[in-house]
Amino acid sequence: MLRAIASRAQLKQRYLAGRMKLGLFQNIQWPETTAQTTQYHYCIEQTVRADELGFDSAFFVEHHFTRHGILSSTLALLSYIAAKTRTIRLGTAVLVLPFHDPVRLAEEAAIIDLLSGGRLDLGVGRGFQWTEFNGFDLSLDGSTDRFDESLEVILKAWREPGQFTHHGRFWRYNEISVEPKPLQTPHPPVWVAAGSVESATKAGRKGLRLQLASGVSFERIPALIEAYQSGLCKGGHSFSSENVLLSRVTHIETTRARAWDIALPYYEWFRRMVAQVSPAPGRASPFNSEPLTPRLEGPVGHQPGDPGLFFCTPDECCAALEEIGAMGVGQVIFQGNWGGMPQEDVLRSLDLIGREVVPHFSAAVK
Repeated sequence: MLRAIASRAQLKQRYLAGRMKLGLFQNIQWPETTAQTTQYHYCIEQTVRADELGFDSAFFVEHHFTRHGILSSTLALLSYIAAKTRTIRLGTAVLVLPFHDPVRLAEEAAIIDLLSGGRLDLGVGRGFQWTEFNGFDLSLDGSTDRFDESLEVILKAWREPGQFTHHGRFWRYNEISVEPKPLQTPHPPVWVAAGSVESATKAGRKGLRLQLASGVSFERIPALIEAYQSGLCKGGHSFSSENVLLSRVTHIETTRARAWDIALPYYEWFRRMVAQVSPAPGRASPFNSEPLTPRLEGPVGHQPGDPGLFFCTPDECCAALEEIGAMGVGQVIFQGNWGGMPQEDVLRSLDLIGREVVPHFSAAVK
């Protein structure tokens, strides 16, 4: 026990980047042996608990046509959760812009910001799952162009004080003034999902916040942040680690072996689903679906091919977060609700993070 306390004290002395913000990354999955309503209620209960424990944020995904994720209307859920929480920020991670009318999205997001008292974070991305694009009869190859135009319209809708007209390739609007406007000025923080150097650079050039793609390994984080900083510089913007967000698949227990033992069966279901929904017919999945072997030795997240799984103890989690913070990441969100894991296991992990990890970083040097 004394050794663990000393180790954490040493880590705190090395933590010079300021307070790291910690949150949830919420998907709502529907394994075959579970009920839809139960999975929604579990997600809501977890988010309310996180609010009570002092978590900074909760970000929610968008998915369609699959048990991998049955949260198809993210803003609708946020309007409900906004009424049940007090201080936790509520974000999207991400809204897939090619699937939405950008003006309607700007209007609905502004309402969430008003109802929540200015707690909305808007995370956006172009999407990557072929099954979703095929379901909407859209080409995945054209997703970047649709994303760019949609984001341009959303920002124009929030930033233009009066009427504007937009005649683009995918959307056309005549002399509109988008109301209501968000409570936050000039608008809620906008996060752009990025898994490549090119997309990170583009987010920086626009002066928007960077949400690193899920599964980015420790080894890739510095290059992506460097690209983001380069883009910020080119666009005349300044860098803040608070504007860099990373998600980690997480289950925390009192021993690393126990964390792996509880989490692995449910995480394997999660991995199988991702591998099924992502590739086009006839193409291999970009995701590795080979069975995982528990990684019980060495620093968390450093084994070859490791996507940064946080199946570990609170102290090991703190050490990994310290390392990530030193790279320039200022916000980390934990994805701990997947594969039908029993609610008592999810909440126990959440409580350990709230009691032993969140206070450590709340007290970090500013």
